[in-house]
Amino acid sequence: MNRIAIILPLLVIFSCVNKNIEKERDARDGKANTSNNFIYEMRTYTTHPGKLDDLHNRFRKHTNRFFVKHGMVLVGYWILDEGIEKENTLFYIIAHEDRPASKKSWAAFIEDPEWKKVYEESRGNGPLVANIKSQFMKPTDYSQLK
Repeated sequence: MNRIAIILPLLVIFSCVNKNIEKERDARDGKANTSNNFIYEMRTYTTHPGKLDDLHNRFRKHTNRFFVKHGMVLVGYWILDEGIEKENTLFYIIAHEDRPASKKSWAAFIEDPEWKKVYEESRGNGPLVANIKSQFMKPTDYSQLK
């Protein structure tokens, strides 16, 4: 399946979540932030055969909590509806205040001792993820999402 055919619907969907991002950010910060200059990171995870459900469980039970703890804003998670990559591909988008904030958040996430423990335990029957692709995006001037 053409990656563009996947990305375009994702962008339409994620353009509808701006209000949720603002609410999560405000709740996290405890105040309204008038800056809407987020940078968005789309990540594509390709799992080892038979490991997608394990990855879903890790995100559901642990990863999301650590993302929020380290300043990342959850936008959304998607799987493919058809095609051969359906069985081993997860897409998600998170938002950051800017690129330096992204680097700071990821560094804190990776070094979090509790995350390290969860990560190692989740790999008890072998690694879950075979490949990670990360792309940073910013809204266009005509995007509903800023």
